[in-house]
Amino acid sequence: MPLLSSLGDGPPPDDWTRRFGPLRVRARHAEVTVLVREAEPRFLKVHADPERGAREAAALGAGLPLVTPALRLDETTAAGERVLGLEDVREGAPALRRVPPEAIPACAALLAGLHRARLDAAPDADAWARQLARWAADPALSAPLQRALAATLPLGDALCHRDLHPSNWIFREGVPIGLIDWSSCGRADPEFDLAGLAFASDPARLDDALAAWAEASGRQPDPARAHLYLWLLAEQAAARKTGDEAAGLRDLARTLGRAPRPEAHGEGRHGRAVPKPAERSGWTPLDAPDLADLLRDLADAAPQGMAVYAGHSCNDVVRARLDDAPVVAKIYNKPVPPWLFALEAHLAEALAGRGVTVLAPRPLPGGGRLFRVGPRVAALYDDVGDARLGTANADLTRLAEALASLHRVGPLTERFPTLQGPSPDLFCGEFEDEGLPEPLRAPLASAYAELRALDARTRPTDLPQALVHGSVHRDHAGWHPERGVVLFDLEKLRRGPRLSDAVQSAYMAGYRNNDETLDPARIVRFLVAYHRALPLTSAERALLLPALLSCFFHDLRAMKQDDLPLEARLRHARVLAEVLHNRRNLAGALERYLEAP
Repeated sequence: MPLLSSLGDGPPPDDWTRRFGPLRVRARHAEVTVLVREAEPRFLKVHADPERGAREAAALGAGLPLVTPALRLDETTAAGERVLGLEDVREGAPALRRVPPEAIPACAALLAGLHRARLDAAPDADAWARQLARWAADPALSAPLQRALAATLPLGDALCHRDLHPSNWIFREGVPIGLIDWSSCGRADPEFDLAGLAFASDPARLDDALAAWAEASGRQPDPARAHLYLWLLAEQAAARKTGDEAAGLRDLARTLGRAPRPEAHGEGRHGRAVPKPAERSGWTPLDAPDLADLLRDLADAAPQGMAVYAGHSCNDVVRARLDDAPVVAKIYNKPVPPWLFALEAHLAEALAGRGVTVLAPRPLPGGGRLFRVGPRVAALYDDVGDARLGTANADLTRLAEALASLHRVGPLTERFPTLQGPSPDLFCGEFEDEGLPEPLRAPLASAYAELRALDARTRPTDLPQALVHGSVHRDHAGWHPERGVVLFDLEKLRRGPRLSDAVQSAYMAGYRNNDETLDPARIVRFLVAYHRALPLTSAERALLLPALLSCFFHDLRAMKQDDLPLEARLRHARVLAEVLHNRRNLAGALERYLEAP
């Protein structure tokens, strides 16, 4: 069959009418023209963008779990246009101008089936993430909407239609059975489709769509994400319309923008779907041939006893197998910054070959690197075992050198602006002395007053700045014979004085990891190893002991805030008093072993 000639902007060319009979232009918008003929295929849909045409052709031929137009013709013109011949799936019925509100539950159930389907030819989750980034930078959108989009984690964990205009729904006898116009489909957040459904019907009934989808899919959607996308659709539609219709859409957009959004995934702490076992070392490998099985097992089987080899207030970590590769699923219980996963990928590359490893999320089969377990954000990482560094000299040296390598990485604030602040505090901001006996309270209060006076004279911004991890210690640093030191948990990473990181890590090495028993030698050894790898300036060396003392004060305050028993706070205060009593010796050791560079 010969190729069709280019349609252009005028009426159908003569060679088209000779082949197909009389044709008339049904619609012409953007890069799509729809022609109507008397016989089947009833419609000729001409895509100026061949990629979108190929996407629609793939969707129509994929056997999706809903009614779609039968594809009777698929050709390319000499000009590169993709021409699809489509049957009249509506059987002559007019297109909807509004989805009936009473049909929202049935429409949401139909979408739940679509969202479980696969279409390898459709754009993947990475393309969805790029689309969200473009919207977040679109000056045509309001600044609050742009900021909200920029703070949204793009999961892209479902095959979505992404253009749920009322005229794209297929109803039969009042029941939704399918969809047309698949040129925008791709992996995206299912909440985008649910927002599109509500926008095509009654925006006030978005929650009805979410509830019906949850019942049909067995998964919980993110109401905050859905409300955000509804706001986006309203602003985009207002920009395309004129007159009273545009004014009404602008009012809707303003109302949505002012309304308090529900809590989003990653914005608050969530109850764990995965219990922590009595013994952290015991675990059973989970075989999962693809991500869908892994998701089901993590979300459903885990409460029946799957072992977790690490359980913290911030996240749970589950061992599993994916395509015969050992992996861990890290499931977050607390807020997750949107830049975290891109930063991990960047640092994994920047630190390669330096004896320190940052694990980047593994790409998922459908693109992207994030998925959900119940109401929580999760990512897959390589399983590097559970070996932790000890407090031997060699391990302290490894940990100090790894921290120095992290501090050598460039500022990255242009690519990740939120790393710029707020900077970690160098000194504790408050002294908690409630319940402490006078013999302890007096020396501690005097030392704290000295720190506050020093803090008033110190400008942390004058100190060398670096990417500050905030909590590098044995629980956040593993050991792998091939990868070297493995740094975990970068959620607190910020741009700030590197001294705060070095001192905090030394404090953890010599005190916190030693069950309330102070080992000053370990503190000095850690700082000496760091200094040899990345020399401290004279200003930093002068602040080492005050910053170290501030770590003790910070923990004393934290123990009170966490409502720990007075006995525990007394033990900590006595250790701090011991440090104060011997601080001249400790200061002398630091001065003696940390020579000027």
